[in-house]
Amino acid sequence: MKAKKEKELADDARLLRAWKKFHREEREAVLAGPYGATLAELFRMFANMKHVAPALLVGFKSVSSDQGDPVSPEWGAHRGVARPE
Repeated sequence: MKAKKEKELADDARLLRAWKKFHREEREAVLAGPYGATLAELFRMFANMKHVAPALLVGFKSVSSDQGDPVSPEWGAHRGVARPE
């Protein structure tokens, strides 16, 4: 019984390491992409969430690739959406 529990704990630890590695690689890839600066600032805000006013997060939204760059002045113009200030 004890060996089974130890095996489960070892398997859980292995899965957690694999999950962390996958997400670290995904984060590095997205930060190297065209929205890297914006996402780096958002990740910084998430890491310091207790120090961030909720109003600061209003300008960050999920943007699909067909809406354009959320940090450019033209963002959302094709949909009649004003850029958040």
